[in-house]
Amino acid sequence: MSDHVFLFSLRLPGAGQFAALVTDLASNVLHHLGFTPAAIAEISGELQAGLPPGKVGGAEPAEIPEINVQFEARDGEIEIVVWQAGRRIIRVSRRLP
Repeated sequence: MSDHVFLFSLRLPGAGQFAALVTDLASNVLHHLGFTPAAIAEISGELQAGLPPGKVGGAEPAEIPEINVQFEARDGEIEIVVWQAGRRIIRVSRRLP
């Protein structure tokens, strides 16, 4: 399926369990693209390790910057990039199967 080309992004409020949402969404996208369960688990683990957990230190939702997530498939590769407060906090990429 390496001929896939797409780009989509989403913006999530800083409050809540966005780390779980991002990894769940990534898992579904990767499955659709034909990645093996082992590869999906590896990539999801990298995302989970790099994402902030959500509500931090009792902060109110308005105090936590929103999260922006982008999925892009092009040139035989999938790239997942996450930003918080305008700063890239994680980037994961792999060749498409």
